[in-house]
Amino acid sequence: MRDLVRRIGVESGIAPILYRPFDTRFIWYHREAIERGDSRWPVMKHVLPDRLSLLTSRQSINGNFTSVFIARGLSEMKTAESTRGSYAFPLLTVIDNADLLSQERVQTNMRLELFAPHLRTRNYAELLNYMYAVLHSPTYRSRYAGVLRIEFPKIPASCPEALFHRLSKLGGELIALHLLESPKLSQPITEFIGARYPQVEKISWSRHTGWVDKAQTAGFHGVRED
Repeated sequence: MRDLVRRIGVESGIAPILYRPFDTRFIWYHREAIERGDSRWPVMKHVLPDRLSLLTSRQSINGNFTSVFIARGLSEMKTAESTRGSYAFPLLTVIDNADLLSQERVQTNMRLELFAPHLRTRNYAELLNYMYAVLHSPTYRSRYAGVLRIEFPKIPASCPEALFHRLSKLGGELIALHLLESPKLSQPITEFIGARYPQVEKISWSRHTGWVDKAQTAGFHGVRED
């Protein structure tokens, strides 16, 4: 990391980092400046500058399994799971550390031989989309609730081809939404009302509005009760 900072300058060492879902901040990513030194560097080097990683947890101790998210670039340890921390699984891994910014010298981080033949696609993003859809499936979370409380989530390696493509399409749409990159987000279904910079005090709902302050003067209008 030091060599990288020297090459591109200290100012360019400032990078966006996903701190919590939909909460992107900035960090000066230097081994001697961040907490715990470079312990996260062996993983984070594979997502710089803007590669994807799947975030999940090993155990779900707060009831139902919900510890799944997607990150582009750096992510904080508790982005997807706030109690015990989440793990980052890069979609691609860097082959040669000599050129960390090269988009060409990377390889997939998936064991494709473990999947059914029709799932061993060279479009690794399509397989990531399928995995993301499965991990967000209510049926999957319910069926494997017991296992998800004690171990890493496991992805079904065999799936009918037609179902795989349907799930992959849905997973891709969900990833785009969670990365805030979906064109659907350019047409908001709610309107913010009230003070421009309100203090978030208490979340409540009334009169088709999700309020963020105790006095119910600022919030998002157009939110359905359900």
